[in-house]
Amino acid sequence: MTEASSKKWKGQLKLSKHVRPQLRHFLYLITMCNVMSNQEFKALHF
Repeated sequence: MTEASSKKWKGQLKLSKHVRPQLRHFLYLITMCNVMSNQEFKALHF
């Protein structure tokens, strides 16, 4: 993970695009499952 430096993401951690694509896809799937099934995650994501 890297710290984003653009104005939109200032100070937030963001997954680097240099991470293996399979790992990024796996983390994306986990996040989407949490967003769909957990109201707290849904409130943060949308």
